[in-house]
Amino acid sequence: MRRLLDPTRALWDQRRPRSWRERRRYKPRQPSWVHGDLLQRQLDARDSLLQQGEVVWGHLVQANSQLWEPGKQDHPASLVYSPDPAYDDCLPALGELAHELYLLKGTQPADPAAKQLAATLTDEVSRPARDAVPPTYSHEKEAYLTTLLVHRDHLPGGVLRAGFVPLLIAPQLTPWTLILPGEFWSPELQAAWRDA
Repeated sequence: MRRLLDPTRALWDQRRPRSWRERRRYKPRQPSWVHGDLLQRQLDARDSLLQQGEVVWGHLVQANSQLWEPGKQDHPASLVYSPDPAYDDCLPALGELAHELYLLKGTQPADPAAKQLAATLTDEVSRPARDAVPPTYSHEKEAYLTTLLVHRDHLPGGVLRAGFVPLLIAPQLTPWTLILPGEFWSPELQAAWRDA
């Protein structure tokens, strides 16, 4: 899957919005319910992510079901991502990790870290920004659970078509993440997304 991610990274590095005016184009509509929600912090981090964010794979753990259908409203989703380059080549492993985390929903694991993730996923209005995934689940690789507002304008076609997405992360600046706007996805990645 590196063959999809590397060209997307290169495109992002070449065309990243440099000025405030350019970044302003990627300011999404804000649903009325987001005011007072922790996801407002994710929206506030958008400019930092567009300025200095690096592209990594993210995989959906759970998402509002309306995101899989055409619509105008943006909705939240929980994703797992890793800055570990091992996942660049092995997106299916990230998908398996996302599935394992989803299976924690509604459970009471003995491991305290897994128990916290289970509680977070069960409470669908919790908003983890960068919760560490226990190494036993991530096979000793660095991985995090995050929540974000899925901006339909950032998705090719405006709906979820697959579980994987390129994410922008800038952990030195913010724990929040952002789906890379679709115009920066390589043609190969856009095709893979549409065919998923």
